[in-house]
Amino acid sequence: MFKNSKSSQAFCKALHTFGMVLLIIIALPIYVLLELCKIQKRR
Repeated sequence: MFKNSKSSQAFCKALHTFGMVLLIIIALPIYVLLELCKIQKRR
């Protein structure tokens, strides 16, 4: 397929951005839940 064309570069950039957003959406609730569990265990 086309490797050095602008459309493939734009697609890779969009895919990378989407991946980062997806990672944040998945990781953030897990992080918050872990922090809440730590706070509850201290009490």
